[in-house]
Amino acid sequence: MPMADDSKKTECIKVWLSEPLELALRRLADQDDRKLSEYICIILRHHVYGYGAPATGEPEGPKRGD
Repeated sequence: MPMADDSKKTECIKVWLSEPLELALRRLADQDDRKLSEYICIILRHHVYGYGAPATGEPEGPKRGD
C-alpha cells in the first residue's frame, strides 16, 4: 500500500481524550522534543503504515510499493 506524502498537512481532526491520557501524551511529546500534534501524527503514521515508516512518510522494506 503506497503512502501519500504527508509533509503538507491539510486536515484537522478533533479528538476527545481523558485528562490522564492527554497529559501522558504531552509528556511523551516533550521527552521527544516535539509538539503534541506532531507526536500524535507520528504515532498514527506508525499505526497505519508500520513502524518501518520513516518520518518522511515514504515506506521502507516490505511495506514499500515495489
